[in-house]
Amino acid sequence: MAGITSILHALKRGTTSVDQRVEATGRGASFTQKDLPDYTELVRSGVVWTVGEATAVAAVTAPPTTTAGISLYNDEAEGSGLAYVLLKVFGLQVGASAALASWGISHNIATIKPTTKPTADIAASSIKNLRSPSPNYGGKAIVDLAATVTDDLWKPIGNSTGTVVVSLTGTQIDVLINGMVVVMPGGMYSLKGVASDTGITVRLGFVWAEVKLD
Repeated sequence: MAGITSILHALKRGTTSVDQRVEATGRGASFTQKDLPDYTELVRSGVVWTVGEATAVAAVTAPPTTTAGISLYNDEAEGSGLAYVLLKVFGLQVGASAALASWGISHNIATIKPTTKPTADIAASSIKNLRSPSPNYGGKAIVDLAATVTDDLWKPIGNSTGTVVVSLTGTQIDVLINGMVVVMPGGMYSLKGVASDTGITVRLGFVWAEVKLD
């Protein structure tokens, strides 16, 4: 059977008639090139949001169990609502230890829907968009503090950080997730600070995109 030779064309974004040729490598693979930084289009579309604890909470010195620090619950309609694609989690150390100490973040991906809908302890007005100027939040996210969660084996996320002098504050952790956690409607995602000393208090938060996943 004779091979089929073809030339692929694609419409230029924002037009209905301007086409551009799609190129291939010398081995026949499609040739693609990043046009913009990873999240530029999501941010431009106004679907990327961030929220964090306003008050520092004491980190635990043992693996968390049934009490979370901050939780993100997706209250969209199950089966038809938007998914929350986690892009990043972060934490800021506010309280210090009288000794050298280290701290990190543990996360909990709920495997079942909570039996009781979480409480919106953080107001929707505190959920901020990453675009400037920014729209106000009008989505269905519920952000709860100290929620009771099923112990689905909390796991560490990112690297821990340590103090180099006693009573040091201001250390921080920033962990890119890049969509490796997705909270579907009815799902919940939680964070908790874990430290080597009870004097460590932290403020934790999320960055996520709200998108329709077909």
